[in-house]
Amino acid sequence: MNGSSNTSPGVLYFNIPGWPIGFGDDEKAEKLLKKALVINADGINSNYFYRNYLLNEKRYKEAKIYLFKVKNASSRPLRPLTDAGRQKRDKRAFSFAGA
Repeated sequence: MNGSSNTSPGVLYFNIPGWPIGFGDDEKAEKLLKKALVINADGINSNYFYRNYLLNEKRYKEAKIYLFKVKNASSRPLRPLTDAGRQKRDKRAFSFAGA
């Protein structure tokens, strides 16, 4: 599934609050999102969500790398509208990250 089995739980781990409210865990999130990048280094999803994680962590220099990867990623055949929307949102993130 091109890394989705790691991307989806990774996104949950960094978006959900940690203990005692929820099960969120930034370290687990980063590990899972990096695994997704190993599986699908050029994929729009793996790069988009890792970029989101880095922005959330205020790691802007690192996020800039993934901004470019998302911008240059090929659209998935069954997800052209979703991917176009992600690339459009990333254009706004470029200015935020100082790209």
